[in-house]
Amino acid sequence: MRHGSHPLGSLALAQLLVLAGAFAPTGAARAQSGTWSDAGLSANPGPRREYAAVFDRESQRYIVFGGLVATDSSFDLANDVWALEVSGTPTWRHLAIDGPSPGERHSPQWGYDVARNRVLLFGGYGSHYPGDPLAYLNDVWELSLAGTPRWTELTPAGPAPDGQLAGAAVFDPMRQRFVGFGGIYTPPGTWVLNLRHEPEWQQLPVGGGPSAMWGMSSIYDGKRDRMITFGGTDGAYGGNSEVWELKLRGVPGGVPAWHFVTTTGTPPPARRSGTAIYDALRDRMVIYGGASSPEFFGDTWALDFTTDPPTWSQLLPGGTTPIARDLSSAAYDAIHDRMIVYGGWSGTSMLSDTEFLDWGGSSAEASLTPTSSATPSVAHVEWNVAQATGGYAAVYRKDPHGEWTAHAEGVVTDGTLAYDDGSVVPGNSYSYMMVVQSQRGETFGGEVSVTVPATTSVGDRRIDFALAGAFPNPAFDRMSVAFTLASDAPATLDLVDVSGRRVLGHDVGKLGAGEHRIDLSTSGQVAPGLYFVRLTQAGRVASSRVAVVGVR
Repeated sequence: MRHGSHPLGSLALAQLLVLAGAFAPTGAARAQSGTWSDAGLSANPGPRREYAAVFDRESQRYIVFGGLVATDSSFDLANDVWALEVSGTPTWRHLAIDGPSPGERHSPQWGYDVARNRVLLFGGYGSHYPGDPLAYLNDVWELSLAGTPRWTELTPAGPAPDGQLAGAAVFDPMRQRFVGFGGIYTPPGTWVLNLRHEPEWQQLPVGGGPSAMWGMSSIYDGKRDRMITFGGTDGAYGGNSEVWELKLRGVPGGVPAWHFVTTTGTPPPARRSGTAIYDALRDRMVIYGGASSPEFFGDTWALDFTTDPPTWSQLLPGGTTPIARDLSSAAYDAIHDRMIVYGGWSGTSMLSDTEFLDWGGSSAEASLTPTSSATPSVAHVEWNVAQATGGYAAVYRKDPHGEWTAHAEGVVTDGTLAYDDGSVVPGNSYSYMMVVQSQRGETFGGEVSVTVPATTSVGDRRIDFALAGAFPNPAFDRMSVAFTLASDAPATLDLVDVSGRRVLGHDVGKLGAGEHRIDLSTSGQVAPGLYFVRLTQAGRVASSRVAVVGVR
């Protein structure tokens, strides 16, 4: 599809090259500023800008969809999907997608639902379906990344926002919803797409918001449960340097609220159409690039959230500074502690370089260890939480034959998150997990399965003392142990070696009478070998053999 001009096509043609080499920091400062490097990948998605991009942490890949691509004489709209695989040597790969696909478009708004392993896409400028007339779009699509990738169009209930492009959006993992603001040629406002069950547009009374209408950079700050925007413009080709926050936990009743963020330090020059990431390891927003006619920027800045008010500072990375640009989309690779940027617009040409800004730090996921119990009316799940960097959390549940769905919000207190689910059905089994902020962003984990008993009456089935054993067996880095307690009397569940020495132990009597399951982490704590799981209560002992063979 040929596309020669569009609302962002008349951006100023001048560009500002930032030559940071002479001022590059050394030592500890380098760890904060990082080092630029060009991956030098000639096999790539081609020169493009205004695409959507997310980072799939589980599969270690940076995924790009659509945008404007350069041709010999003009620009084309695209609807292809590419993945930059970074678990080993970085390599671009074109993804073959099953099913009907969204039409070619640029400047959509996008998010990533980790729990269901899917990319969400909203709007943009282009075609609803491939080959359709050009329009400002308000359609919604999901790209499932499980197994063979597949597009599915979603049809949310409720009035949809007007067709739009180039607004700001984040995926809210605490409530499994897509939240956005603004866009070109649309009235300024906040939209919310609830994706917990059947998709539904929510008309929340969210007042105020950024003065900019489009071209904002946005991040999700899980530590404070908020969306942050920077810059943007009110309709002209200028820009600003404002910072706004949308508190997603909201006031009582759950309604989000916008607030202007006062900052200290020298802010970046005003701009629009830059890109940003949340650096969870250092608790800061990092912005890169952007434009404010006639200038294009190649600078990098950080807004430090560890200070009050947040503090701006310019980063001066080592290496070769990439050419100045706007209209690219960055993502944070937490495992390798680096920002990834592809392509964009230099003011005169499309770009196709793959750039890494490496900080070289080491991070860890939060550790989430569950215990569970159930009565016919309530499933109780409790997580021991370690290495989390924030207290805000959420509980996800998967019903029989269902999908992971955000079920409740919570706060980690004294290293524990406890949840009682009173919406269970006797006789059914449910899976639970939680999400909390860590040094790598949002950590999902602590999965546990809970079977809700059909009855506890003596006439139907007597609750007794039993140890079902550990699985998997052999165990790698963790094992799950299923057991039944006859009462709430003191009880212990231990892992002992063949000489009877206690290696791991948990007090489990507080779980009460009934069936329970506990995950035991052996990674870094238990040497490979033969062990016994031992359950003790009221003078009764049950044991089961398990082999530990190390980590995967």
